[in-house]
Amino acid sequence: MVGISENEVTGAGTVAFRGGHTWYRVFGDLSVAGPLPLVILHGGPGAVHDGLLPLADLFSPERPVVLYDQVGCGNSTRRPDWAPREWTVELHLEELETLVCHLGLDEFHLLGHSWGGFLAAEYALKHPAHVASLTLFSTAASSELMTASVMGRITALAEQGLPPAEFVTRHLCRVPMPEPLVRTFAQLAEFPEVNAAMAGSGEDGELVGTLAGWSVVDRLPGMDPPTLVLGGEFDELDAAARQPFLDRIPDARGHEFAGASHVAYIETPEAVRVVLGVFLAEHDLV
Repeated sequence: MVGISENEVTGAGTVAFRGGHTWYRVFGDLSVAGPLPLVILHGGPGAVHDGLLPLADLFSPERPVVLYDQVGCGNSTRRPDWAPREWTVELHLEELETLVCHLGLDEFHLLGHSWGGFLAAEYALKHPAHVASLTLFSTAASSELMTASVMGRITALAEQGLPPAEFVTRHLCRVPMPEPLVRTFAQLAEFPEVNAAMAGSGEDGELVGTLAGWSVVDRLPGMDPPTLVLGGEFDELDAAARQPFLDRIPDARGHEFAGASHVAYIETPEAVRVVLGVFLAEHDLV
């Protein structure tokens, strides 16, 4: 950490980004020596940080945790004037690096959940010196693998004679949704533009947004940070979607949370706290 005061790194704030602002929240104090901070990237695209508050709560007592709303959603500037083609991975990488520089983060743990895992993998490849460890949580190594997993889950429900609504309670959240997650889904429903631009799908489920054709699979052998790959047994993004991370990243380990789906940190919080906590502590010392 360099050149930043306590007031700037504790609590909520904004950083200028492309004529607007990116909103962030810091749990803890980045100016105090101790365990490395954990930066968490939310999913969607176009969701908000709220759904990951239960995950931040698991780790903020012992280390600083940074959450933020990605451009176009939540407390950050919405850009209804932007064309769909402007919503890209590169845009979000630029935003994340802008935030990292604003907070003076020289080295930190990086965790991406769902779409945030796409972004986290890309950031770790582009800026490996910043990333002490990488956690890829309930995500996929390519948009093709993501689509195959989701469509496979939907097909399996249909074959069992179950309605599509069962997808949510089986593969997204298998316990009563806490209020932060309810707010996340409400946000996506009220402001769908970013998600439609990036992850919009056609009639047969294939992506037609800017994430169509995205893949990190062939670049994974160049991934430098030690990596933890997490997911749930019933996750909408299944084990096959995560497997390339384990097969191709030189220093990778994985864990699947039994009985959990896409939000294992809500469904099996103690197991997540232990598995992820051990990994983070191990790489505080590297």
